[in-house]
Order: sequence, then structure tokens, then C-alpha cells
Amino acid sequence: MSQILASVFFLFLSSPILYIIYKFGLDAAGLFNPGLFWALKNSLIQGLISSALCILGGVLFSRGLQKISDSMRARLRFLALIPMLLPSLFSVLVAMNVLWIFPYGHWGVIFVYVLIYLGYATFFIYDCQQKQLNQLGFLAEVYGLNRWSFFRRVYFKLMQMDLFSLFIFIFTCTLASLTVPMMAGGGRGTNFEVYLYEKIYLDAQWSSAAVLLLFQLLAMLILSRFVGRAHFSEKQLAYIPSRYLSSKTSLYFFVAYLLVYFIPISIQMLRSIVEADLNQIFVTEILNGLRGSLQVYLGLIILFFLFVFKMSFYYFYGLRMSYFRVFQNMSAVVVGFASLIFWPKTGFAFSYFSVLFCASFIYFLGLYFTYFDPIFRKMQDSFLTAQIYHIPFRTVFKKIIWPQIKKPFSISLGLLALIVSMDFVFVFVSGATYTTLGTVFESYLSSYRMSMALVVAAVGIVFSLLVYLLMRFVYVDDKKSEL
Repeated sequence: MSQILASVFFLFLSSPILYIIYKFGLDAAGLFNPGLFWALKNSLIQGLISSALCILGGVLFSRGLQKISDSMRARLRFLALIPMLLPSLFSVLVAMNVLWIFPYGHWGVIFVYVLIYLGYATFFIYDCQQKQLNQLGFLAEVYGLNRWSFFRRVYFKLMQMDLFSLFIFIFTCTLASLTVPMMAGGGRGTNFEVYLYEKIYLDAQWSSAAVLLLFQLLAMLILSRFVGRAHFSEKQLAYIPSRYLSSKTSLYFFVAYLLVYFIPISIQMLRSIVEADLNQIFVTEILNGLRGSLQVYLGLIILFFLFVFKMSFYYFYGLRMSYFRVFQNMSAVVVGFASLIFWPKTGFAFSYFSVLFCASFIYFLGLYFTYFDPIFRKMQDSFLTAQIYHIPFRTVFKKIIWPQIKKPFSISLGLLALIVSMDFVFVFVSGATYTTLGTVFESYLSSYRMSMALVVAAVGIVFSLLVYLLMRFVYVDDKKSEL
């Protein structure tokens, strides 16, 4: 059944593309456009180098995490995952504040990608080491195996599938990225996603773009099948630390990476707020953006609750949603193209629902597989017991499911608040004329008004923090809820 639902979802996304091909025909000339091959080459260069650097950095930095306590490791994990959870536009702003002369083009895009995914890669590799290597590092020391032989004959052989899965995950994220190459590419780093965006929204060449979108959709689905495939041993032994897998130097470099990400942007943001000239700040524009973000956010709260409720319903009746994992890194341009066909832009209502449509398809699945799917997996025995005693799903959701997901639900709502206040992609690809804090942020950043962009970013962060605290107060009324 889950395969059928996933197939229906795929047909829904591909139907606008097939419709355009059917109505306007196949523009074969567009397939041999030099600009297309240039964009494909840029996508491969940026994705492959970024993924490789993240894997290399993750292998090196993960050794430093052995040197700290569990509580400190949990704090570093929280900080390390923030760059990936934040909208990409914020990381672009961080990169521009870190480097005095920002290298627009390939290296600028790659630098931003590494800033975003290095922390996630480090902890992913660390977790895999704990499960895969167990006591092997310690035993290698006991039997006199040198460090190089251990990594060559043991480490990479056991970790190769997990590292490959991580590589494909980061690579697919870069392929589906629109914000980073658009803002940091500077015209020289245009990737395949930006090329498609320009074909559809600027050149209006739908017939030539449709077949490219179908090709991209199929490629993303094939690559995503390799993501999340863990190859852990059936028997897990107690992990014994090893000097081969621990290094203080690696810890220092990892902490330096976190400091580079957070300290310069924090200083610049505080300075911009203190030195801001209220006469030059377009208060009306910021307030309009804040109002638009709030309107979108209220709609997303309702849709996200219905989405989680429906996914829990499927899981309760044994319909695992693992097949939907292939849509986790869905291309924003593909979603936006479907929106252009299904949602005509003739007024505020249509624009509003189009923005909600794009935001839901782009972000909901990622939040679900990050926070909710692991919880539902642990509740399988409870679901089975409830079905044996014929307990209705509503009662199960109220008494069993909801108490377990209140905290991740509030965290997800906080992240959605951050997305609607600091991201602009879901508005741009919808084709709607709609103003949010993210679109205001992008307009300031693209016009190189950094101080104004920092002020808007601060407003977005405060807005998101207040929303998160409110949602946590409303939904989490006890401290026993755990992620």
C-alpha cells in the first residue's frame, strides 16, 4: 500500500511535466544547449567536491568526539545540526561574513555547502562508528595493528556503505539546492537547479524545461534509494574507546568550525542592530514581511498537524512510509512547476495556497523523517497491542502517540517558523507575488545591503524563537516527553 501511495505521489509531481510534453511536444534542441551541459558540469563539480570534503572532515572530526563527556557531546550535537536545519540563506550570510573577499563561483558554493553539512556528517560518522566498530579499535591496538592498517583493512571496509549513504545524501541535497548557487554562485556557479528555474520562470521555455525536470526527478529518486541504508551488525557489543578513533586535535578543529560558523555572524548581527539607523530601515517593508510570514506559518501549523496525524494513521495500520524517503530531498523547482499548473495565480487566495502548497511539499517530509519516523518505529509493539484489543485509532493517538510526539512537534513548528521567516525559495518557485521576511531578507542580501539583511535576520530569529517558546508552552506541558 505504501508503494502505491508513493507511486501516486510521484505521478502527481510528474503529471504537470508529462502534460507539458504532451501539449507542446518535446523540445529536443533544448537537450543539446551548451548552457545545459555547463550547468550539469557545475552541479557535479559542486556536489562531488562538497560531499567528499564533508566525508573527509567528518572522518577526521568524529575522532575528537571521543574525548568529551556525553553531556558535552549532546550540546555539540545540537550546535552542529543547526547549520543544516537553518535555511540555506542564513548560511550564505554566515559565509559572506567569515570571508573578507567572498569567492563567488564554484568555491563559494562549495564553501557554503561544507559549512552546512560538515557538522551533520561528523555526528553521522560518529554514530556509525559506535555501532559498527564496537571494540575493534581497541582490539587492533592489542594485536599490534598499526593505525594505517586499521583504517585501510577494518575501518573503511566496515564503514564503506554508511559513508556511501552519507555521500549520496549530501550529494542529492546539493543537486536539489536552489538558494546556495543562486546567491553564492555569482553567475559562474549556476547549477542544474538554477538553470531549470531560469528556463521556467524567466525564459518561460516550458517545453524544453519539462523533459529536464522529468530527468531530474527520476535521477533524484534513484539516488535517494541509497540514502538511509544502515548496515549495522545484528549483535552490538559494548563500545570500548580506542586511541585510533580519538584525537584532541580533531576536537579542537571541530570546535573551531563551530566557532567560525556562529561567532562572526553573531558579532556582525549585534553590531548591525546597535548601529542601525532607524531612518534608513524600511519598517513598513519588514512589517509586511512579518505579517506574510505569520500568515503562511498559521496555515502550515494546520497542514503539518494533519500531515503528522495522517502519517501516524498509516503507520498504525502497518503502512510504513519508508518509500516516501526518496522524496525527502525533493527539488523545489519540480514542486514549483507542479504549483504553476495546479494553482492559477489570480488573487491573494490562490497565491497564499500556492505558497502553502510548495512549503508543505518541500519541508514536511524532511521534518517527518528527522523527528517522527524514529518514534513511530519504537511504538510498533504498542500499535500491535492496540489492534489486538480493537482500540480505535483516535484513542491510540490521544493516549499513546500524542504524548510521545508533543516535543518533536513543537520543535518542528519552531523550525517551520524559522523557515517561513528566513527562506524565500518556496515563495519564488510558487510563482506567487507574496512578501515574507525571507523575501525581504533575500532582496537586501542580493543588493549587498548586509547591515539591513542582518537586521531582518535578527527579526526572523527572534520571531522564530518566540514562536518556538509559545509552541513548547502550549504542547509540552511536562518534562517527561523525550525526542
